[in-house]
Amino acid sequence: MLKTLKKKILGIPSIPEHAKGGILHISDTPRPIYRWLKYLINTVQPSYIIHTGDIADDIKLENAPMRLRNIYREAVREFRNILSDYLESTYIVVGNHDDKEILSSILSLAHIVNEPYKVILNDISFLLAHKPPTCPEDVDFILFGHQPTENLLELSRCLNGIHNIHIISKDKQVFYVPYPKGTNKYRKLRWGDGSDFIHRGP
Repeated sequence: MLKTLKKKILGIPSIPEHAKGGILHISDTPRPIYRWLKYLINTVQPSYIIHTGDIADDIKLENAPMRLRNIYREAVREFRNILSDYLESTYIVVGNHDDKEILSSILSLAHIVNEPYKVILNDISFLLAHKPPTCPEDVDFILFGHQPTENLLELSRCLNGIHNIHIISKDKQVFYVPYPKGTNKYRKLRWGDGSDFIHRGP
């Protein structure tokens, strides 16, 4: 079952009780939404957090690694404060704008993994990736991010963390949480033709 959670006026979603304690999937998170994410995490109180890459997506580290490395390092420290008590139950896929060495050093208690990565959490099987993968049949959910998937906005098993935040309950219900306004602007997100990305799903 798929459920979309609507935002309140201030952009903070109302989380139903059934979604709380589930697995939280986020991806490609720019620094300006960190405070919002911290509130969301504290509200959901997830059993696990899965981040499918690009911890500080407004810092395009891949484009200028030497110049942006120290800025990225400070962003990862800031992100660590968001995770606080959830570090040991967090899985982070290394994205193209991430530095695995920095992630592993600062977020040493978290699970820093390369794509593709299979894991079972809450008796639910996952394939974790950064870039959109082929959706295999031997897992319950495929979680990824990196870019919009125009022809695969949201399928019940293949969940793109660019489009929405997802909360997966222990009985495999998927709840959608919209990102706060301005997230895609901070991501500098565009379609392949250069036009602004506007989410058209689920």
